[in-house]
Amino acid sequence: MTDLETLLECAGTLKQKLVAFGQTPKMSEQFAEMIFDMTEGVMGLDDIPDDALISLLESFLFEWQLPDGLTPRERFLKTQKKTLSPEEQALLASWSDRREGIFYIESVENGVISAYNLVDDITYSVVANQGLVGAAPFKVRHFFFSGIVPLETYWMLSGEQRLFTPDEASDALESAQELLQADPASAFRKPERLAASREQAREFCASFIECFSGEIIVIAPEELPETLQRFFHHHTFVHKGPDGKTIAERVGETPELPLPPTDLEEAEFTSIGLIAHPEQGLCMFPEYGTILEAFEKPALAAKGYHRQIVQEYVELPDVPVFALERLAQQDSVRLSQMIQKAMGKKSFTWERDSAVLLAKYKDENAQAGFLSFSSVDTSRFADLLTD
Repeated sequence: MTDLETLLECAGTLKQKLVAFGQTPKMSEQFAEMIFDMTEGVMGLDDIPDDALISLLESFLFEWQLPDGLTPRERFLKTQKKTLSPEEQALLASWSDRREGIFYIESVENGVISAYNLVDDITYSVVANQGLVGAAPFKVRHFFFSGIVPLETYWMLSGEQRLFTPDEASDALESAQELLQADPASAFRKPERLAASREQAREFCASFIECFSGEIIVIAPEELPETLQRFFHHHTFVHKGPDGKTIAERVGETPELPLPPTDLEEAEFTSIGLIAHPEQGLCMFPEYGTILEAFEKPALAAKGYHRQIVQEYVELPDVPVFALERLAQQDSVRLSQMIQKAMGKKSFTWERDSAVLLAKYKDENAQAGFLSFSSVDTSRFADLLTD
């Protein structure tokens, strides 16, 4: 294992090279395109405040897809191998595992920050590429936001850092929850949390079917709060888990109903589908009523709003495939006809062509199960504040 000082020197130099690559003329054009896309054409690169550029450039380098499907980091690694040492190549490749979080600072010793991530319930040994100087602002019992990248057995700060004092703990908690909402999969880096989430999903599914006598309901958006309240009451006080007890009986007191934050009841949808799925829990699909109408009468998918919604269900990467697979189980011929009309693919059949079509669009890690979504461990958070 390389000593930490040498590692930091190598990593710091490499990050500078990566940032410089991201600011070359060709990459700057792509960066401007990302800004244009993010702001829906409202802002250009010159309109971005200087204090926001670091965070945006970090997102660009590690997340933005270039026309060839690579991120700028991946393009840099692929095209600059002759200028990079084997050590730099290996380090840059490892940075595919970049993570973000809201971290609680447990200790700071010799420039190494022991930082507990509220997002994934993991403690990291974090260092700054400036060594002791870079670690100086980080104080025990404070919180901070940052991205981190692997550095052998350590993790290095990468991108913007934002500090929270102990008095701002509630702001840190809120920020951690926002990160989880944006990337639910990040909560499940620990195998035990993933296993617990899967068990929770199965229980949500079983409870939903008990409550509504089926695995799917379609409601008007304004009915969402009352429907969720009804379900959570059933799940907490009526549904019995594997141990034969309700959640209320298991806890031994009347628990607060953990309704998830959502403003969909205020959105301009005509319907919302709630589907119970044994692996993703209770999932929510805007305009699922429109999908069902097109499924019943495929000719509707040829034009207008029905066509738009069917296309979105096929093409949007964060809409899980099972939203369509469920319909295929009922009648794959009608589903094929619906997609033929919406996508202009006259010979399309679900059995033969769906895998290729959906692989073009779908994110295999898409998570729609918002009710099985893992939140910050608030009991652990409370312990941090009282330690």
